[in-house]
Parts: sequence; structure tokens; C-alpha cells
Amino acid sequence: MPQTPVQYAYSPQLCFFRVLDDSLDNKWLYYWLGSDGFWSQAGAFASQTDMAPYIALRDLRSVEVPIPPLAEQRRIAAVLGSFDDLIETNWALIELLAQWVHSSVSTASELALLADVADVAKPKQVRPRGSVAHYSLPAFDNGACPDHVGGATIQSSKLPLSGPTVLVSRLNPQWERCWMAYPSDNAVASTEFVPLMARFDVSPEEVWAVASSSGFWEQMRSHVTGTTGSHQRVDKAELLAMSVPDVRTLDPTTRSGIVDAVQGVQALRDEIADLTRARDELLPLLMSGRVRVDESLEVG
Repeated sequence: MPQTPVQYAYSPQLCFFRVLDDSLDNKWLYYWLGSDGFWSQAGAFASQTDMAPYIALRDLRSVEVPIPPLAEQRRIAAVLGSFDDLIETNWALIELLAQWVHSSVSTASELALLADVADVAKPKQVRPRGSVAHYSLPAFDNGACPDHVGGATIQSSKLPLSGPTVLVSRLNPQWERCWMAYPSDNAVASTEFVPLMARFDVSPEEVWAVASSSGFWEQMRSHVTGTTGSHQRVDKAELLAMSVPDVRTLDPTTRSGIVDAVQGVQALRDEIADLTRARDELLPLLMSGRVRVDESLEVG
């Protein structure tokens, strides 16, 4: 086997790769390292340790890298990179919209209790059945779009969701998890979330705006119970007594803009999920040669 033009830099948990010559495109290598072509080889070398599967550096050096012509590598990287560029743009727009929302609610002339603008929903817990949209903590951390899974794969009771709901995580509030959920017909949420329903004179999006603000989460962190950093919780009863900007004092144009912006944030999250899914489905097809990029594609 000819020497692979990749250099490895190693630490106990991480391995860094550096291209040594111009036969490999950096971006193509990045995508190939996320493909089945790499992981099927690397996984064959994995050994179990007390912490997690582990691959020795000497075995990583044995992984074979198929090297298509450089022009083809660049075309593949350009196609996959276009998805990532759109994803990055959407994340930037989400950040801008969220900043505007929080800036807008901070101009409210008065404070209120969360209980003045929201109620805690108290649905009876259910065991999921059939195909469900699962609003879980990992799903929130992975882009804030629910996982669509078979109910039988969920091993515990969950909270059924109906209608727009603001989900506030009471677990480990150093992580600010506040989810504006627009559930489908068969949707459930982790019991670590407190489901908030907007009161009659407030929109769900405005509840999300105040419950996702930095001031609200500072209060959450001051009300934690638990002796370990990984298992701290806020009592459900504490939430409604927290102070929030009174969105009812805002002018109608600002309130309408908050609704549109929060809905736009979730639409962008959904688009990110679609783009990620499309990229991940296309990646193995391009890397295996089952789908080819038109040679007329110009790559700068």
C-alpha cells in the first residue's frame, strides 16, 4: 500500500489530521472522515475500555484512504460545503432573530411574574405508541428539532403535547434549554421539561421570549437543588414565581414582531434539520461514486 498523504497528531482523546501534499483536498478529507468509508475501517479496530470504544493510533495509520482525482475531490467538497454554508447562514440568522427578540422584551416598562403570562400544563404522562415526535433533552441539544422515532423505543413515560408549548428544562440550568415547540399530532416531551402554556392575553412566542432570556435563567440557577453539578434541578413550583418582562406593556407592533421572529427561528431550525439530513444522505453516495458531480461544476 502506498503511503497515505496524511499526517496524524494524537492525544488520548483526539486525533488531528494534516494533509501532507497536494494530492488531497482538505475539505474533501474532512467529509471523508465522516463517511462510512472511514468509520467502517476505524470501527473494526475499536476496542472497548472502561470509558468508551478506543482506537489506537497505530491502527488509525492502517486506515486506507481512497484518493479520487483532485478535481473530483474539490467538486465533492464544494457540493457538500454548499449545504454546510446554508446551515451556517441559518444559524447566524437564528442568533440575530433571538437577539432582537430578547432586546425587544427587555424594553417592557414593567415586570410581571411568569404566572401572569403563562400556566404550567399538567397532562397525564403516557407511554408513547406508534410513530412519535420526541422532544428530548438530547434532541434540543442537537438543533432543537424533535426526533421522529417509534414509541416502542422510548423506555419511560412522557408528557403528551398538544398545541404550541414552551418547554423549559429544569435539569442543570447552567444549560439554558427553552424550546418553542410546535408539536405534531403524536408528540411527547421529556418529563425534565416543564410545559408552559400562554395565558389568554399573551402568545406562546412571547412566553418563549421571556423564558429564554438571560435574566430568567439567572433566576433559574439561583433556585437549584441537588448536591452534584450533573443532577441539579429547579422545583416546578418555583418557575411561576420568577420575574419576567411584562410583554403586555409592549406596543402591538413589537409584540407582533416577536411572534413572527420566534416562528422564524423554528422555521430556520427545521430547514437546518432538512439540510443536514440531505447532506448526510448525499455524502456516502458521493464518496462511494454512486452519485457523481457534473464535471462542468466550477470550483474556485
